[in-house]
Amino acid sequence: DFSLSVEAAMATRFVSHCWTEPGDWRERMGKGCNYGEVKATELAYAALDIKLQGENTLSGDWEKDVTFWIDKACVPQGHAISKEYIGRIEEFIKRCNGLVVLLSWQYFE
Repeated sequence: DFSLSVEAAMATRFVSHCWTEPGDWRERMGKGCNYGEVKATELAYAALDIKLQGENTLSGDWEKDVTFWIDKACVPQGHAISKEYIGRIEEFIKRCNGLVVLLSWQYFE
């Protein structure tokens, strides 16, 4: 949700992922397994790992210190300026200290 994003000069990591769940997600993972919740959990673990590696030790609170640039949250979806933001992806990546890739089996398709 873009309304929850916060302006920042830098981010700890740029997040690369697929927004669409694989067509056979429920068959492989079960009907009760929510794709979005799995990705959110993966991202939370990535944030904790980053913190444990000693990065972003501002307050000692990994939930506040580790920041991510996530397109769906950082680009106003459906807004007139969305194309401008998408055209600046390279600039956003340069303003991050690294990359987190949330892989699923259809990521490279």
